[in-house]
Amino acid sequence: MKKYTQLLSLFTAFMAITASSLSADNIRITVESTAPGGGVTLTPIWFGFHDGNFDTFNAGAPASAGLEAIAEDGNGATLRADFAASSGGKDLVLTGRPNPNGPPLLFPQTGNMTRINLDPSNPNHRYMSFLSMILPSNDAFIGNDDPMGLMIYDANGNFVGGTWEIMGSMVYDAGTEVNDEVAENVPMLGQTVANTGGTENGVVTLHPGFNPGGAILAFAPNGDFKQANYAVVRIIVEKLPESHRTLEIEISNSAPDMGTILTPFWVGLHDGSFDIFNVGEAASGGVEGIAEDGNTGPLSDLFAASVANGWSSTLTGPQNPGGPPLFFQGQSSSSFVSVDANNPSHEYFSYQSMILPSNDAFVSNDNPTAYRIYEGGIFQPTTIMIEGANVWDAGTEVNDEAPQNVPVLGQMAPNTGATEGGVVGAHPGFIAGGNVLTQFPAADFTQAGYQVAKIQIWERYNPWAGIPASAEGYRGSPVFGIANDSGFPWVKHLQHGMLFFQRAGNAEGFWTFNSQGDMGWIFTSESYYPNIYRMEDSTWYRYEVDSANPRRFENLSTGEILEVE
Repeated sequence: MKKYTQLLSLFTAFMAITASSLSADNIRITVESTAPGGGVTLTPIWFGFHDGNFDTFNAGAPASAGLEAIAEDGNGATLRADFAASSGGKDLVLTGRPNPNGPPLLFPQTGNMTRINLDPSNPNHRYMSFLSMILPSNDAFIGNDDPMGLMIYDANGNFVGGTWEIMGSMVYDAGTEVNDEVAENVPMLGQTVANTGGTENGVVTLHPGFNPGGAILAFAPNGDFKQANYAVVRIIVEKLPESHRTLEIEISNSAPDMGTILTPFWVGLHDGSFDIFNVGEAASGGVEGIAEDGNTGPLSDLFAASVANGWSSTLTGPQNPGGPPLFFQGQSSSSFVSVDANNPSHEYFSYQSMILPSNDAFVSNDNPTAYRIYEGGIFQPTTIMIEGANVWDAGTEVNDEAPQNVPVLGQMAPNTGATEGGVVGAHPGFIAGGNVLTQFPAADFTQAGYQVAKIQIWERYNPWAGIPASAEGYRGSPVFGIANDSGFPWVKHLQHGMLFFQRAGNAEGFWTFNSQGDMGWIFTSESYYPNIYRMEDSTWYRYEVDSANPRRFENLSTGEILEVE
């Protein structure tokens, strides 16, 4: 036990739980292609939110390089770089649905949606612009000429949003490429490389339409957007209400006895953009802090600085008297977190933990979008099996296995050991006959099928989630009354006393254990309550609301009154 006790000073400073959460609106953007079958297709649509000064184009003026790249090739990289450098706003690209046979275009009569956090008090989020290429074409596009034409918030920060119908009469010609409709110059007809076609050196104008009898209308017979009332796409921007949920995150060490140990896990919820590391690249300071010393602080700081409205925390193992709360072999621990299912910054899950004992071995997800927890506000049950083949080497410290450089073996201070100056890669395994395998003979995670850890995420029903609490921690549910849920899944109810909420359940029905007065397991729902079903006597009762000391329950079969403390 001494070697674990020595670790206490090393890890104690790293146990603070952190969070990144700022006030913002959850905005949903929906696009619906209204073009007829056999009509025009759209490339992924760029959306930018700004203060009204980012002007994507002006009719009668030459197109910018950013607009040209979108109008000719559907490439938004230049425009996004210009936007990032000048606007101070936020942008995104909304694709069509995944397409196994090609790029995710927005084909006729299809649609997609995405979400973004916008701050009503930020003037850089007040207006919206969009651009997308019309396919097939040489350089046709849709977009808004007036940078203040699409208002998302008014001057007082009130949400406006709306629905915009983009018609064929609103299709523009970028004036950058001659409309020759030659197959090798037109995406979808035969173009295979970017920036082909004859240079036009013109200006942005309304598009004259495709050539009658030309190659485009032969390919897309219903692509004549110049016809009266031709509809191209519908854009809907709406503010979503908060949807408070409670998640349970359970982490288990799956290693055999005398196998690997895990430090407390850094975990985070984000919008899919927080990339912890990339194989073949140098580790960040955040990755290094965890991989060498189990220090989650630097990664938490990096997360807070780069992910607005996300959430991160350090989840510890079971309490360990005399030592840090590590995850020892066979141990599990659960933590609970309140999230917003409609918050795009709560959609994806990432994690990192150090493998002990080691110099700089760790487990984490390389792909930031590998684990989607919410999709369209719907919870996605998640189980992550971490095997030995998923153990990474941070490349920051030489794997010398010297006791003074390896936690658990003898390291007493952080950031010891020889600097490697390498890159993140698959861990080669511990040294055969070395210090790690001598003291932990079952820690060879390179063996086939070696199990390191399991992470399971459930959505737990909590009727009080998201309701403002009093100074004493009590929240008032309009259905279930007043309770303190700070110890969820145990809840202290004002009348019912201590309640334990079972893992499975939702507003349509859930089981809870009531320890007060030997009521035992009871079943109810938002629509049933105050009617409850008591498992002990298989009977439905109606609770006399607000009754206490004793509580009164009417047997719905006999009419008899059950009084319970």
